[in-house]
Amino acid sequence: MGDVFYMELVSSNHTVDRTPITMTVEDILNIDHLNPDSFNKYISFTGTVIFTGNTWYPSYDLREDGYTISEYDLQMWADTYQPYLDMMAPLVGDKMTAEGYLIGFEYIYCEFDWILMYTEHVIIID
Repeated sequence: MGDVFYMELVSSNHTVDRTPITMTVEDILNIDHLNPDSFNKYISFTGTVIFTGNTWYPSYDLREDGYTISEYDLQMWADTYQPYLDMMAPLVGDKMTAEGYLIGFEYIYCEFDWILMYTEHVIIID
């Protein structure tokens, strides 16, 4: 037989404001990653879609204009796996503004190791 859990509802009927904070690589680098309030911000980030994975583990990042190395790419994750991969594959090389929750800091010895938990995007046509 399964476990029984009791949950106390402390709040309800609230609207979650998902107005993104526009951020750049420089903004993210200036985040105090030791402050717990730094995590799970809802942000927008603009860059070019880059394929960074391999055949066993496909992955997609956004690379901001002016950066040429992968160290400052913002990796994107999604709630779905295959539908997300199928959507992102044809967008490689396109410029987009993506929105989502900034999570991480995954690895203390890497200067830029944040992840965008993707929610939506807009393709930018120059």
